[in-house]
Amino acid sequence: MITSIKQFNSKLSGVIRSAKSIRENVQHLAVFAIAQAEEHGNLTPLSDLIKKTKPLRTIRTATLEAFIMAHVQGIQWAGKGATKALKKIKGQEIVVHEITSLWYDHDDDGVDAKPADLVARAKTLLTLLHKVDAGEAQAKEGQELFAKQLMPILELYVDNPDQEVELAVDGETPAMLQEQAS
Repeated sequence: MITSIKQFNSKLSGVIRSAKSIRENVQHLAVFAIAQAEEHGNLTPLSDLIKKTKPLRTIRTATLEAFIMAHVQGIQWAGKGATKALKKIKGQEIVVHEITSLWYDHDDDGVDAKPADLVARAKTLLTLLHKVDAGEAQAKEGQELFAKQLMPILELYVDNPDQEVELAVDGETPAMLQEQAS
């Protein structure tokens, strides 16, 4: 039983460390299992990794499975229940793609998360800034000046997303600052 803030913070730190450690260990297991599939055609480690982590609610198994299936082509699930396992697709070679991301950063569609739509995010931020300006929302203390400086820049960008926008800090553009530095 937790009886103090100090104990709470200590437990919380332990949980966070543990979660990070689990994610890193699953990444190492996935990399090894994928290497086994590529080098030896052995799909048992991949099947075991997915099947045996499924009951663990701390691991997003759907994301892990999507990550594996995106990196290993020529395999599919076969069988049901206890006999369900990954098998090589008849007539196809197992092809392994280079691992360039972490399994937990993979989305459920089996591809890396979509790139950010910066125009949409700028519009959302601009809407929030207008609400702050109108007194309908609050900015964190000390950020009002930043909001007032950012609003005209975002308005210009949102209206002309394909145009280069030169930002100015205290009336000086990056080009001006670069000239002063040389």
